[in-house]
Amino acid sequence: MSSRWYVAAVQPKSEAFAKVNLVRQGFRVYSPRVRVRKVVDGRSYDVQEPLLCGYLLIRFDRDVDRWRSINGTRGVVKLLPISAEVPQPIPDELVDKWVAAEIEGVVSLDDAVTPMIEYQPGQDLRVLEGPFSDFTGTCISSSKGRVALLLGLFGRKTVVEMEPCKVELA
Repeated sequence: MSSRWYVAAVQPKSEAFAKVNLVRQGFRVYSPRVRVRKVVDGRSYDVQEPLLCGYLLIRFDRDVDRWRSINGTRGVVKLLPISAEVPQPIPDELVDKWVAAEIEGVVSLDDAVTPMIEYQPGQDLRVLEGPFSDFTGTCISSSKGRVALLLGLFGRKTVVEMEPCKVELA
């Protein structure tokens, strides 16, 4: 078997930290980034954020490389999927598409596929950042790069929409 791309879940906001530690071990790591416009105090800024919040892509040969050390790497939670004895590769074509859509190190979402994060209605999700940080709500829908959550605010249930990378499973 030759080298393939695998997905590793990383600790929240630890993509760069985990990437450095994996590269030190000799692994090839890819963390596609996108440019996002944010508004702070009435001013808009372009910032780079991970396309796959909470995940890194790691290339290795499962039969040759010492890949089990990845699960013990600082910043890494685990290789996916957790249910199998060995990690399962993702299609090389998917990663190739992101690499081909890069302009100056940033993936252009106009030319690439959208993030693979998709939550199901009924799942409990925790908000990672923003004004509702650490709130837990129930997913009521997930589509077109947005997640609708039902949050308990001021004694009543309120629907709030946000990007999928701003939440995680509770």
